[in-house]
Amino acid sequence: MKRLKIMDVSVKTDPRSHLDQATVRLSGLTEEAQPLVGSVLSVSPGQKSRQYAVGHATVLALNTALKPDYHLCLTDLTTIQLATWRVAAAVLRLLCFGPENRTHEDLVGAVISRDDPDISVVKAVLDAVNRRLWKVAMEASLGVPQEAMRAHVAPPHAAQPHVPPVPAPRSHIASGR
Repeated sequence: MKRLKIMDVSVKTDPRSHLDQATVRLSGLTEEAQPLVGSVLSVSPGQKSRQYAVGHATVLALNTALKPDYHLCLTDLTTIQLATWRVAAAVLRLLCFGPENRTHEDLVGAVISRDDPDISVVKAVLDAVNRRLWKVAMEASLGVPQEAMRAHVAPPHAAQPHVPPVPAPRSHIASGR
């Protein structure tokens, strides 16, 4: 299995509505795999809404590769100034809906923004998921036994039979449905 990489990020703005259509294409998990694609329409004009559209499009692309028992949600996204660096940060929640194991893991990724802000948002999301939990979830979709995966995903306190509520994102980005 290889790490996911950015193939293409495009954002087109409708001249009448000024809404952004963000489309993100990521490399597949293997050389033969199809690219992962996500596309989202922002619900309001502006840079923050544009960033959320790009972030949500990235998460939608990632969700296409996850096993049905798993789902990623974009919880928050921000770009901040730290000393002389511009930093893009993304917080995601990986939900597990397994029959015997309902749990979640919060993931965070951050990158120094050296290139365009849209690419930095995608890189921050990928920084969060290109870690151990992403590998575990992807291995499950590639055939690793469910018992082996449960041993890695469930934190010690996850014996509770319910999934905690997922906080709503701080934007009003359409889900793309």
